[in-house]
Amino acid sequence: MSDSRFKPGDTRINYAGGPTKEKQVKEWYKNHPGGSVSACARELDISRPTARKWKIGRASCRERV
Repeated sequence: MSDSRFKPGDTRINYAGGPTKEKQVKEWYKNHPGGSVSACARELDISRPTARKWKIGRASCRERV
């Protein structure tokens, strides 16, 4: 018996390797230097925490300590 919720070929799985929002957000910030997190989130239709998470040049938790 398999415990997996997803079966092979399931369209909900991103087989191309993950962080599509990361790529979108980083590209947006490259095209909008100085753009705000709110503007990014609004234009990409994502949450502000996601836009903030992938913002280019953002200090990580380790860098702030």
